[in-house]
Amino acid sequence: MLSLEKVVACVKPTVLAFYEGLFSGATLIALSLFLIVQSSSTPFIQWFSIVASALGVLNIALSFLRAWASTYVVTDRGVRAEYRFIVVEISEVPHEKITDIVVQQSLFGRLLGFGTVRVDSAGTSFQGAVLRGVRNPEELKRIISEQRSAAEGRALGVQ
Repeated sequence: MLSLEKVVACVKPTVLAFYEGLFSGATLIALSLFLIVQSSSTPFIQWFSIVASALGVLNIALSFLRAWASTYVVTDRGVRAEYRFIVVEISEVPHEKITDIVVQQSLFGRLLGFGTVRVDSAGTSFQGAVLRGVRNPEELKRIISEQRSAAEGRALGVQ
C-alpha cells in the first residue's frame, strides 16, 4: 500500500465462509466418535478413529486459519485481497481497471449474512480480486462503486 493511499474499508472474512472445511471436519470428528462408541474396540477401528479425528480437527483449524490470514482492503486507489500465512498472495485492482463488481451469495450465505464480492478487471493478466466471506457484501460493493466513481472523477479533473 502506498503511503498516499487512504484506506476506506478493511474487512476480514467470516470463518463461516469456509463452511466446507468446518462441515467436513465436524463430520470426521462425529464419525470417529460414532465408531468408538458403536464398535468393538479393534485396533484398526481405534487407529481409524484417531486419524479421522485428527483430520477433522485439521480441517476446522485450516478454516479458521484461512479466515485469519485473509484481509480485504478498499482504498481510494483500488481494491486489494491479501493472504498472509507462510506464503503471501496479494491481488490488487486499481479503480480505473475495474470492469464489474459482482456479489455472490449462496443460500447459506444469505441466511448468515455473508457472501463473495468479485472485482473483475480489464487490462490485467488475472481475473481480478475475489473477496470471499465478507459480511454485508452489498454494502462493500456500494463502497467499492463509490470509490470507483470518485477515481473516475479525479481522472477527469472533477472533484
